[in-house]
Amino acid sequence: MKRLITLAVLLAVAAVASAGYYPSRFEEGYTFSATETFLYTAPDLESAVIIPVPPGEFLEITEFTEVTLESDSCQWGWYGATYRLENTEYSGFVLDKDLAFAHISLGVDTMFVFRLTGFDTVDNAYDGEVSIIAGGEVIFQEDYRPQWTPYSRMFDYDVFVTAGSSDGFTGAEDLLFLYFGLDVSGVESREDLLIWTDDGRLVHGPVVMILDDSDTIKYWTEVILPTTPGGVQEQVMHHFLGEQYNPDTGQWELVEDKTVVYLWTGEDFVEEETE
Repeated sequence: MKRLITLAVLLAVAAVASAGYYPSRFEEGYTFSATETFLYTAPDLESAVIIPVPPGEFLEITEFTEVTLESDSCQWGWYGATYRLENTEYSGFVLDKDLAFAHISLGVDTMFVFRLTGFDTVDNAYDGEVSIIAGGEVIFQEDYRPQWTPYSRMFDYDVFVTAGSSDGFTGAEDLLFLYFGLDVSGVESREDLLIWTDDGRLVHGPVVMILDDSDTIKYWTEVILPTTPGGVQEQVMHHFLGEQYNPDTGQWELVEDKTVVYLWTGEDFVEEETE
């Protein structure tokens, strides 16, 4: 399926082909601390701590050291990083387990972050965590399992988060789309809708599973919010379209056209029954 709503990539993570439960590696650039972490003098937990780094702090990533640390059934990577505090610059090394794989600002000094936390060897799936950070403190945090990865032993998905309009949803402060994308034929990507409420709750909303196109079939999903043309107050609508190629006629033919409606109650989303 292809999203009809344009999504801007705020953070992409690069895959690494390797044995072991490797998470994706950060590209050189920047990210934020997703939890309290430490900047070390060397890529080693036994080395000296240069400075503690509170949640939600900006970190410039300078390199992947190729050094890893096994923890929670994952081989986490050590990165060179620079942290600026007031007028002082600190350079050292940080573990990617503590970094935001996706992040977005929710206003002045407040942000949403997602990170990987380990690998569940029983379920054969990665574990993750979402947090809301304000003023250097985590004010909300919960476990959040990312999209299943078909290769099991490495996390290939690009992860990013974008904002939608929360207008039309009672008690909603922010509306977010958390996207797990993998551009591999026959493999599903996933987009989750989340609402951060004005009373400090993160509510999981409707999920769109996105299947990559093939030579014979194409899918699209339009997410219709109250502020979208045709939208309705307190509702999210998923409009699904599918086309299949008919080799006899040489034409693409419509094989699916349906709309699923989710009602926002102020507390949760409820899927409406369809006739």
